[in-house]
Amino acid sequence: MKLEDAQLIADDFTEMFNGYYERIEIVGSVRRKKTEVNDIDIVIIPRHNGEKWFLDKIQEMIDAIDNTGREEAKNLGRSGISRFSSGQKIKRFRMLGVMIDLYIATPETFSCLVLIRTGSEQHNIKLTTEAQKRGLKLFANGLGLCKTEMRLGKEVIVETHQTTEEGILNELLGIVPAPEARN
Repeated sequence: MKLEDAQLIADDFTEMFNGYYERIEIVGSVRRKKTEVNDIDIVIIPRHNGEKWFLDKIQEMIDAIDNTGREEAKNLGRSGISRFSSGQKIKRFRMLGVMIDLYIATPETFSCLVLIRTGSEQHNIKLTTEAQKRGLKLFANGLGLCKTEMRLGKEVIVETHQTTEEGILNELLGIVPAPEARN
């Protein structure tokens, strides 16, 4: 779809869910201002610290928007996960026929999730490669840029370097490119 159409749907979502989030950012190819968009990615910090009862209310709204999603996922079995996800960290559904990936963040993970979910895939690969060159790891779940070690056969974070979009970009690239330049 055209960027303008995707932006209208994203704006509708933002208005429809007003009161359900503390902070919201439309990310992905919409934020990068691509002329053609496949889906819409959104990062939110839900109100009420993301308590289960409140996330359930958000899920109810999503089910009302996409009432075929759960049944469709059930019929597809494990592959249905790619169609519909009602997890605590990501919710995938259709709104007005367009796939929306809604990423649930905390105040601590929001900025890093905005960076990762803005992309592009190639830009994220570049960031990951730069992190590895420095002996660091960039966590896509929002934890940020960290130093890790293996302890008792398990990777653990021993030091957090950066958790914000600007901090990560500055540390890894020495600049903060505009989202449109991350293709």
